[in-house]
Amino acid sequence: MAAAQLKEQQQPFLLNSLDNGWRVFCWTSLISFLVKVYLAHLVPITGDEAEYIYWGQHFSWGYYEHPPLIGWILAFWNQFGLSNIWVRMPQIIASNLIAVLMYVALKRIDEKKAVWVSLIYLLSPVSLFNIAILTDTPLMIFSFLGVFCLMMAEQGHGNKYYLFAGLGLGAAYFSKYLMLPIAIGVLLYFLFSKEIKNRWLKLLATLVFALPFFIENVWWNYSNNWVNLLFNLDLRNEGDHLNWHLLAKYLVFIIYLYSPVMVYIIVRHAKKLSQGWANLALRVALLTGLATILFYGVLSISKSIGLHWIFCGYAFLFMPLILLEVKKIKRLFKWMLFYSGVQLIVVLIVFHLPLSFWKKTSVYDSVNWFLNYERIYPVVEPYMKKGFIFMTPSYAQSYLTVYRHKKPAAVWGIGSVNGRPDDFFSNFKDFNHKNIVIVSQMDPFYRSEYLPYFKKVDFYKKEMLGSPYYLVVGYDFNYDAYRQTILTRIYQEFYDVKLLKLLPRQGDFYKDKYNL
Repeated sequence: MAAAQLKEQQQPFLLNSLDNGWRVFCWTSLISFLVKVYLAHLVPITGDEAEYIYWGQHFSWGYYEHPPLIGWILAFWNQFGLSNIWVRMPQIIASNLIAVLMYVALKRIDEKKAVWVSLIYLLSPVSLFNIAILTDTPLMIFSFLGVFCLMMAEQGHGNKYYLFAGLGLGAAYFSKYLMLPIAIGVLLYFLFSKEIKNRWLKLLATLVFALPFFIENVWWNYSNNWVNLLFNLDLRNEGDHLNWHLLAKYLVFIIYLYSPVMVYIIVRHAKKLSQGWANLALRVALLTGLATILFYGVLSISKSIGLHWIFCGYAFLFMPLILLEVKKIKRLFKWMLFYSGVQLIVVLIVFHLPLSFWKKTSVYDSVNWFLNYERIYPVVEPYMKKGFIFMTPSYAQSYLTVYRHKKPAAVWGIGSVNGRPDDFFSNFKDFNHKNIVIVSQMDPFYRSEYLPYFKKVDFYKKEMLGSPYYLVVGYDFNYDAYRQTILTRIYQEFYDVKLLKLLPRQGDFYKDKYNL
């Protein structure tokens, strides 16, 4: 008895039993959750996040760049608060939820190893540092849920899981079109899995339950100039060309996101990991994970791929690790703990540096603007109390104003191809003959951008903790002049394109809105 107790005490805490594995899992889940909560409090809301919060404040059946699911989620979620932590909470809990589901999906293969594989994912950079509430949040959750349900179906939990998989994959599509490689992986899975009884019928059932999301999105795009397709297939791809440096950058991204050691282990043990093909549940994880990496790898030859593009399939390549020896899995867990821990220390140091640290650097103005943007509001508030319309030339700045000050802020000028929901929600007809105050980081050197559209314009240079910005105060806005130049140019650049002429559509919302 005493000898047994002594032996148990001598075993390392991280390596002795499933019970200890669960203890580590629970503590790691709690600590990672608290770390993300603190990061969510520490890091200001970004312009992209503010845009999607804006979506939630303006419920619609669709939006400019992406399908509407994140807007629908936030329309409900934001009823209960708008603090940084609260609006980011769906993303904060997303990776913890995925880690639990990963364990559930893998435990039939090896329950002990399933815990540690889930822990490795939980400590990965994407899991630990991704706190931003973006379209990637529902994309990650529902992509994983869709494939998870297929894994449940193949493990004998019932054919109903094919229907649930359809709902999950449909919701992923309704989040972002970046789920395309997940759909490709699922189709390849059914194509190469002849041992599945009635596989085509099961695929059909999966597709039928995903179909309502597709129908709603197509209907909305048909009624709104196909703006999602226009943005994703045409406008955002202008200027793309073959560039092998982009592929090299993409490979560096992959190595960073999975960690150099994990990539090395996958390459070294590729033959052993490929044995997951024999297990239907692991097969679908392998195919969806590899389809994501390879699909965007091919695109990266001519297009700059963002880190977040692979988030939809990121988790699936952790799952085949369960085929490795338990000692190797635990070593990888300890490496991931070190790898992400060092990065966490760096992140915390950077965000706790005083603003003065950046004073003599080239990024000072950007850092200052990001951290202290709310300081502009007291400057423009007197104008707004007099009935002035507040605008900025940046979509990000306008959305941040709406989020931080709960005040409307339209977008002045042409803008960029990104973040154009304001084209739907603002109407410059309503501003005719009104006074407008515009805040810009750019020196209005070319005053012709403003002078033709007002009876009188005043220009003021301001400073925010040493960073210059500019106030443009315009009186008696001339809508007709603005429509003939700026609004016409917006229509020509972003809505009157060749792709639209190939598709049937119901009206031309921007042209009809401004009688162009």
